[in-house]
Amino acid sequence: GWKKRRRRGTAGWWGAAGACASPHPRGGRAMSIYDEVEIEDMDYNAADQSYTYPCPCGDRFVILLEELYDGEDVAPCPSCTLRIRVIFDEASLPELRPPEQGDGAGGAAAAGAGAEDAGGKG
Repeated sequence: GWKKRRRRGTAGWWGAAGACASPHPRGGRAMSIYDEVEIEDMDYNAADQSYTYPCPCGDRFVILLEELYDGEDVAPCPSCTLRIRVIFDEASLPELRPPEQGDGAGGAAAAGAGAEDAGGKG
């Protein structure tokens, strides 16, 4: 079953009394799972390091690679109340890149300024 492939280290899900507090940081109530989906069946977006899967409502379930590495395995749909459990093996996940500093526009402007400075000196 899927439990054999779940990542270890999910102790953060449990409160001091051992009862499940809130298994997902985005939801404060007990949750129900719409479906269980193998990560291989999901779409990976390398640019924002996220996995998505089509939701029946027309939107897409989303889970970040960082969340998977943190032991999270529930991907919510941002447009409705449905959630899926992601079946994965941490060893097969792509490498987690550190977050980029600043936004893309600032980096491009800085790179352009550097190129102008280099051209002016040559």
